[in-house]
Amino acid sequence: MEEYLYKMKNLVDELSLASSPVAMGDLILHTLNGLDAEYNAVVVKLVDKLDLTWIEAHGAMLSFESRLSELNHFSNLSTQPSMNAAQRSDVSNIVYHGSGNNCG
Repeated sequence: MEEYLYKMKNLVDELSLASSPVAMGDLILHTLNGLDAEYNAVVVKLVDKLDLTWIEAHGAMLSFESRLSELNHFSNLSTQPSMNAAQRSDVSNIVYHGSGNNCG
């Protein structure tokens, strides 16, 4: 996200230097329109705000991305124990069946 925001701002700065300035509101709208569907919540929140600054939009988008990251991390943690239990179960079955074959 940080790289995307930097590229968008840099593009507007370059256009401004080339005597083709872009309004800050247009920068924000184009930036929001370029986000994936997983960012719809932050897009809806920001798109209707009047007098939104680039700094505010930038901060909101980074905060939202951070929250998505946290949710994905916690989601991965909650599935990890069941995966470990399944792996242990498979190993114990192999050991049990293997020792049974040696006895008979």
